[in-house]
Amino acid sequence: MKRNAFLLMFLFFTSFLSFGQSNSEIDRLIKNLSWESFRFLQSITPSFPVFEGSAYELVNIGKPATEELLQAITKPEKTVVVHLILTKLYEPEENYLYQHLINYYCEYKKKIGLHFILNGLVWDWFDKNGYYSIQQYQMDRIKSYWDKKLHDSQNTFTINPDDLFAEIQKRDSLEFDCSDHKRYKNNSRQLDYESLYDLLFIKYPDHKFEKVFNILGTDSLC
Repeated sequence: MKRNAFLLMFLFFTSFLSFGQSNSEIDRLIKNLSWESFRFLQSITPSFPVFEGSAYELVNIGKPATEELLQAITKPEKTVVVHLILTKLYEPEENYLYQHLINYYCEYKKKIGLHFILNGLVWDWFDKNGYYSIQQYQMDRIKSYWDKKLHDSQNTFTINPDDLFAEIQKRDSLEFDCSDHKRYKNNSRQLDYESLYDLLFIKYPDHKFEKVFNILGTDSLC
C-alpha cells in the first residue's frame, strides 16, 4: 500500500514539474517573439509566412501554447507573429497561405508603403519610417477574433475581406495627404466659343488648332 502511494506521489510530482517546465519554456519563447520572428517566402504567388527561431519552436509545440500566445497578442511587436502562429495551428487550410499586399501610392504613382493582410489582420510598412507597425484597433479586433474562435462554441465573429479593403482605403484617404499643394491657373478661360466651334469645320493641322492648343497647354503654377 505504501509502495503504491509513493508511486502515485512520484508520478504526480513528475507531471507537475514537467508541466511547470513546459509552461516556463513557452513563456520564454513568447518573450522572444518580435517582428523578426517571421518572413515571407514567395514562390510565384501567393506569399506565405516562414517562422524563425522562437516562433518556429512554438509552432512545433503546437496547441498547448495557445493560451499563452493569446495573452501576448495585444503587444504590438508580437501581434502579427502570434496571429500567424494561431492561424497556422487552427486555420491552415482556409487562411494560412493567402497573404495580400496593397501598395499605397501617392504623388503620381510614387509608392510610399505597403499594407499586409493575412486572415483578417492588417499591418503596415511605410518607406518614411522604414519599419513595420500596426494600429491599436487591429490588435483589439484580432484579439476578439481569436477569443471568440477558441472560447465560444457559438462563434459568429468574422472579418469580411471587402469591408477590410474599404476600411483601408478610407483610412489612407484621411491619414495621407496626396495633394501636391499647387494652385493651377485656369487659362482655358481665355478660349472663346467661336474658336472651339470653328475647329468642327476644319482639318488638322491648322493654325486655329495651334492657337487653341497653345492656350490649353500653358496653365501656369502658383
